Amino acid sequence: MEFSVKPYEGRRIIFAEGPIQTGDAEKLAAIIPLADRDQYGNIPMLLNSPGGSVLAALELVKIMDLHGFSALVGSEAICPSACASIVFISARYHLVIGSGRIGLHTCYSKGSGSSAPEPSAFCNEEIRENAVRHGTSYSAIKMWDDYAPGDMAWFDAETACRIGLCGPPGFDHVLAVPSFNCRRAKLESEKLICADKRLSRHEASMAKVYAKAIAIGSSNEKAKLRKAQRDWLFIRDQCREPKAAECILRAIDDRREIL
Repeated sequence: MEFSVKPYEGRRIIFAEGPIQTGDAEKLAAIIPLADRDQYGNIPMLLNSPGGSVLAALELVKIMDLHGFSALVGSEAICPSACASIVFISARYHLVIGSGRIGLHTCYSKGSGSSAPEPSAFCNEEIRENAVRHGTSYSAIKMWDDYAPGDMAWFDAETACRIGLCGPPGFDHVLAVPSFNCRRAKLESEKLICADKRLSRHEASMAKVYAKAIAIGSSNEKAKLRKAQRDWLFIRDQCREPKAAECILRAIDDRREIL
């Protein structure tokens, strides 16, 4: 795959084009600092690929999970095979746009001593587990089992969303806007959150869950929640450089899980 950063709709995003091959994960990691983040605090990546190595695609996912990505398949672009079943649906947010298409088929490998491709149970199970772990429903994954590589099932933007292959369905559309007023930010932790879209989105998502917990709790539960939140804020504010951002991100995500 070839990776480049280009301006697109007001921000610098990653263009990923060509077959997925060994070594692509390192290339993607190297170019990430040049890209901007989108309204969800993710790094946007436009995909246009015929697919490729399953193992190389899973390595790409490790980089995507580490940094947070949105994956888009734009008009006239395609994203079949490992591009769709692994890279596309593993992004925190993923969407087919305009006339773009994704293509899916069951995972095949060449049998020993035979040129004919054979279904690979291990490969398919790896793909299913990865997809479910990243928010795609099992029913949406199971449906492509009957398609061999030569019988690719193609999906346009409308169909992909209808069958649960965009979003993903469980994605909460919280924007990268902190729950507090950044103009009044005084603490170093608050300033870092305001300056970093990824931190902003995670903080906003955690605050949304906290607000919901407060809204449904009893009077006693509300008091406990507020005290726990004050205690957590004290811990968050102890994060210091050189790894303050990573420390704050972990603290926010841990608190969200608890809530």
